[in-house]
Amino acid sequence: MSNLDILIMGEKATQAFDLLLKNGAQVSGEGAAAHDLKTGHHLPPLLFQGVLIELHTSLFPLDMNHQIPNSFIEPRLIQYDQVSTLPPMLNFCYLCLHAYSTMRRGGIRLSWFLDLVLLSRSDYFQKDETSLSALLQQLKIEKPVMDIIHRAEFLFDYRFPFVPAELRSTMSPDEISDFIHFIHSSGQQDTRYSYAIAFERLKNTKGFINKIRFIKSVIMRGGHTDLASIMRRLGTLSIRSLKMLFFRSK
Repeated sequence: MSNLDILIMGEKATQAFDLLLKNGAQVSGEGAAAHDLKTGHHLPPLLFQGVLIELHTSLFPLDMNHQIPNSFIEPRLIQYDQVSTLPPMLNFCYLCLHAYSTMRRGGIRLSWFLDLVLLSRSDYFQKDETSLSALLQQLKIEKPVMDIIHRAEFLFDYRFPFVPAELRSTMSPDEISDFIHFIHSSGQQDTRYSYAIAFERLKNTKGFINKIRFIKSVIMRGGHTDLASIMRRLGTLSIRSLKMLFFRSK
């Protein structure tokens, strides 16, 4: 099921969550892990009138390497079609980062790459004169964004006209082969390599106690606390971590 992501910064997110519950929304699936609540990603998903809604308090977990901070977003918000939204080039970079982080977990959806092409051709986008290079330098996100741009250009034989020549590179035959194999063997919800993200978040978590809480939230995902479930989970974590290391060593 596709879901609707809404970024609501500060205490207004909790207020919106409570308002949706009062108007008939129901909490769907697992609640947000305690660590996620501390790192400001999103509140537990809600099912409202047949639509799955996630209220985000930040675009990405705050302990991930690549960020678009709320402090950077808020003064740059624009009004488009009666909605406050990201300015076009920043929105483009966000979509690239979202695709990049999903691929690092092992998932992929080709429509995300097509979205980048369609966005870049839209009237909404054409009015933005923001420099891509300047934005990437400010946010320090050149590597992940350009990685996704190169893949989108390869998939659709397309060149984004606003990408400067000095940022361009060509995918090698091995990179193309690996990418095609990845497309054929994966899906949007695939999380076979999600531990790359988990290790990154653990590294960036400040304080020993918070690191322990994070490890606990990973091991006890789903709320199962009996010994048998914990042992099965540890086994799964170990196997998938080894697979992740094997994949990254290729």
